[in-house]
Amino acid sequence: MQRVTGGKALKVIVVDDVSLMRRVYADIVKAKGHEVVGEAATGREAVQSYKDLRPDMVIMDVVMPDATGLEAVKSIISFDPDAKIVIISAAEDESVLDDALALGARAVLRKPPDPDRLGELIDKISFEAKERDPVARMTAIYTSILHELRSFIKRYFTKEVDEALVQSVRTFVRKGTGLEVNDELSLKPVEGEHWDLHELNERLNDLLEAVRDALAPHHGANQAGELVREAFKLVYQRAEKEAEGLSIMFPPWLEAEVVRIERANWEANLDLMKKRYGLKGGHIFLVDEAEPKESYRIFSAFTLTGSPGMIISRTSPKEVQERNKTGPAAMIWLTFNKVQGFDCIEPTGGGLIYKRVSEYIKAHEKAIILIDGLEYMISQTTFGGAQKFLQAIHDEVMLSSAIVIVPLDSGVLDQKQMHFLSRELKVIKPKEMAPKARAKDEGK
Repeated sequence: MQRVTGGKALKVIVVDDVSLMRRVYADIVKAKGHEVVGEAATGREAVQSYKDLRPDMVIMDVVMPDATGLEAVKSIISFDPDAKIVIISAAEDESVLDDALALGARAVLRKPPDPDRLGELIDKISFEAKERDPVARMTAIYTSILHELRSFIKRYFTKEVDEALVQSVRTFVRKGTGLEVNDELSLKPVEGEHWDLHELNERLNDLLEAVRDALAPHHGANQAGELVREAFKLVYQRAEKEAEGLSIMFPPWLEAEVVRIERANWEANLDLMKKRYGLKGGHIFLVDEAEPKESYRIFSAFTLTGSPGMIISRTSPKEVQERNKTGPAAMIWLTFNKVQGFDCIEPTGGGLIYKRVSEYIKAHEKAIILIDGLEYMISQTTFGGAQKFLQAIHDEVMLSSAIVIVPLDSGVLDQKQMHFLSRELKVIKPKEMAPKARAKDEGK
C-alpha cells in the first residue's frame, strides 16, 4: 500500500468488538502515515471516545454489543455534524448500508475491507481535512508572507539581512510558541497542540512583529515595517482567498495595508469593519473583552490610514501609543492628577468628557473614538452616571458618521447592568465570532 503525503496527519479511532479487526484497521491507518489515538469495542465506547478525543476520522463496525455502529453514528453526528465516519459492515442487507449513509456516515465498506479501498478513503479525508483545517490555513498564510519577504530580501539586500530574518524567526519559534519552522521558513503548529484560532492568530502576529523588529537595525523601524507590508501586498490576493471564513486579524501596522491596497480612506475601513463586526457610522459599539486588544486594533485600522481619532483612557497617553502603535490621535487622560502637556480630566467629570467628545465630533464628522476607561468611570462614580454619559454620547454620535468603540469586560458588571447597556448599544464579542458566525454577519 502506497503512502501518500501532502494531506493532514489524521487522528483516527478504530471501533470493532473483535480485537483482531481493530488491529487490521489500525495497521492500514498507520501504513498511510496517520495515528490511531483510540480504540473502542462497543458503540457506547465509540461515542464517548469521540467526545473525549475529537478525532479526524472514525473507522467502525456495525454489529457490536451495548450499542450498534448505526446508533453510534447517529450519536456522533448529533454531537459533531462534520464527523468523518467510515462504516465496515458484514451485513448482507442493503438497507443497513443505506441507513448508515442516511445517518451521516461518510462511506460504507464490506467486511473485511479491501486495504487499498480503505486507504483511498483515508487519503481523501486527509486531503479534505487539510483544505478545511483552519489552523493549517492560517499558518500557511503567514508562511507565504515570510517566503515573499525572504525572496526579495535575497534579491535586493545583503546576506546579513537575510540571516537576520532567518534568525529572528528561529529565535521566536524556540521560545516555546507551539510552532515549528523548517530551513525554508515554512511554519507549522507543533503536533498535539490544541489551538484556539484567536490565540494562534495573535502568536503569528507576534512573529511578524519580531521579524520587523529584527530588520529595523538594518533599515530603520519604518522601512522594516514597509518591507513586511510589501511582502504582504505581493501575497495579498492569495492570502485573501485562503483566509475566507477565518477572519484573520493582522497587526494594526499591517492591517492598514489591507485597506490601502483597495482604498485608503474612511469608506474602505468602514466597509472592512462592517463585514467583520457589523460596524457602521453613527453608532457606539461595546467590545466585550478583558483586555482592549480588539478595540485598539479597530481604532488603529482607521487612524493608521489617516482617519481622525480620539482616545479617552485611564492609561497615560505615552503608554497608550507605545503599547498599541496607533495612528495620530487626540488624547484625554482620565486621572485626578494635573500633568503638564496633557489633557487631563477627572474620571468623575462625565459632563466635561462629553463636551470634549461632542466638540471633536462636530469638528471631525467621520471620526473614530475609543473610550478605554468606562469601568474606571463606573468605579469612581456610579453605574447610572456612566450609563447617562454613554447615552449622551450616543445621542451626539447618531447625528454624525462617527464611530465610538468602548471596550468593556462584561464580567465586572452584573447581568442587569449589561442588559441595560446592550439594549441601546451593539455588543461585539471578538472570541465568540467564529468563522461561521462571522460569515453570517457578512451576509447581513
